[in-house]
Order: sequence, then C-alpha cells, then structure tokens
Amino acid sequence: FAGNIVLIPRHMNEINYIERPIAFGSSFNALYFSEKPRSTEQAANILRGIARFLDSDVARYLYALFGRSRLLDRARLEKNDLAEIPFPFTGLEDPVFKKLATMSEKSLTKLFAKKVGLEESFVDAVQEYSKFRYGYEDAQIPGSALTLPESESISCYLSMLIRQLSLQFGPEANIGDHFREPTENERFAHISIHIGRKTEKELPKEWFEFVANQDRLASAVFNPYANIAFDAELSLASVSKPWTRVAWTIEQAYADARAIAEEVLRSGA
Repeated sequence: FAGNIVLIPRHMNEINYIERPIAFGSSFNALYFSEKPRSTEQAANILRGIARFLDSDVARYLYALFGRSRLLDRARLEKNDLAEIPFPFTGLEDPVFKKLATMSEKSLTKLFAKKVGLEESFVDAVQEYSKFRYGYEDAQIPGSALTLPESESISCYLSMLIRQLSLQFGPEANIGDHFREPTENERFAHISIHIGRKTEKELPKEWFEFVANQDRLASAVFNPYANIAFDAELSLASVSKPWTRVAWTIEQAYADARAIAEEVLRSGA
C-alpha cells in the first residue's frame, strides 16, 4: 500500500492509520480513499478518526453484537462482519473526526449513543462488556465470573432492574425495592420488589417467612442467576441472587425484570 490507509487486522487487536507506504506478509482488511482527496490533512484526520473508533470499547462491543463468528472465534472478524458495524458519522465533513483521537473511551461511547439515539444504559452496557463480559468471547468463562460482585456492578444491576420494571408496569405501579446483602453464613442476596403498593420502610413479618422458604428452594435447586417468586397478597416479589459477579450484570437485570413480570402475570394479580 502507498500509505494514507487504515489497516485492520482480522484479529482486531490493533488498528492503525498508516501514513507512509507499507508492505506486509499477511491478509488485512483496509479502509482508504478510492480517489485522491482534495485535502491531505483532512483525509488524514478522517482516517485517524476511523481507526480510533474501530479500536474503541464501543466498537469492540459492536463486534460482539454484529460479528457472526466473533464470540465463537475471537481470532478474527471477517470483512462482511466489519461492514455490518454501525458507523454513526454523517460524512467526511463531520467535525467530530478531529476530536476522536483524543476522546476518552466513555466520552466516545456517549457520543456514539447520542448519535444513534440510545439511552445512558447503553454506555453502562459497553463499560460492563469491556471490564467483564468480553471474557465470554471464544466460548470462554472469565475468571472473575464467580468472584464477589463489586458495589458498582450491584448499583448498575439494581438501577436497570427498577428501570425495566417501571417500563413494563408503568409509573402507576410505584415500583420500589429493598436490597439486602448475604451474611457470612448465606450464599444469596435478597431483593424485595414492591409492585402497585406504597414502599414501606419495614417489610411485613409474613414476608420474611416467604423469603426463608425461597431460600430453602434456592438451596435445593441452584440457579446461577436468580430465583424469583411473587406473593400476590403482599404484592411483593422476591429475588434471591447468588453472591457472584456473573449474576449481577446489566443483561441479567433485563432477564430478571422479564421473569418478575411473568411471575406477576402468572399469579393473576
């Protein structure tokens, strides 16, 4: 190549804008101008910006979503997969290209979310992927999956869980929650979800009996993500979750919200 090109190796580990002529002995994907640009400086800024975007956390999250073989074989991303990646820039005149090279990962992710009309939870999902969920690529299990959850993970999970329940049941449902970490002798954390009733500082005594029974069931049939039940009389849902990192993800919050909604509907409430 004669230079002024973005070289994209199939393993996607290092993407670079190359200004000078280069030769290599392997197969690459590449992006370049098919015709000589009017401004060499502008062309260089655009290609550097593209390289920065393709090497970002948000792009790697998109590779996992759109790359057909990426999750099963992270050794490569094929040309057709690369063509499916959303690229939210309006054209060569987009002034953001000059800023991309110096933007932080979170700022770039926020920029992407704003341009495609996604909410703040998308930024959280990308950060979670870059810190944890990427470990599932290539059919692997990350070493931290069974470690204790961090406070940030728990906070993101609870925020997403309540947000999704509020969307499913509507604002009139008055969704509220109580969260309790496990004691030294316990393996499960508990979340009590109030649905359609005023959130109380003190839970009724009957609720603790109900939760204790759920604990016995959870210990008998272990679920690595959540054991969920709903008491229609108390209008409370019980979520017992293992005290391990894998159970406290944003994706799992979506799944648990759906499961809670199904339990409520099943009860006839």
